[in-house]
Amino acid sequence: MIPLIAAALSAGLGLIALLHLYWAFGGNWPATERKRLPAMVVGQKGLTQMPPTWITLTVATLIFLAAMVPLLWVFHLGPQPLWFAALVVLALVFLLRGAIGLTPWFGNFLCQEPFATLNKRYYSPLCLGFAVGFGLLLAFQP
Repeated sequence: MIPLIAAALSAGLGLIALLHLYWAFGGNWPATERKRLPAMVVGQKGLTQMPPTWITLTVATLIFLAAMVPLLWVFHLGPQPLWFAALVVLALVFLLRGAIGLTPWFGNFLCQEPFATLNKRYYSPLCLGFAVGFGLLLAFQP
């Protein structure tokens, strides 16, 4: 069961990392055109264009690294204390992102539409799901 959770976390985060690479190199999905993409995936009020490529590539790299941690932990590859600490940090980061993203303050004051709605429906619940997954890996150590 634990290897399956690790694989699901790694696959989900890996897909999100690939999506960020796609955006870094000019992809538009889920928007129909590039100028609508920031309002859907970044959501910051007043933002009319995607962040610079280097920022999106950095985010993609960090997400990819996060995707590797569950597998490294479960299959005992490398320094286990480091992976344990990384799991704790990732569980907390995703828990905070998911919880804060569901507050009215976050949606009403910081975000523009359609990001605010997409965040409540998909982004924050997905972050909470990742937090639960990382928490399960911590609770049921291999």
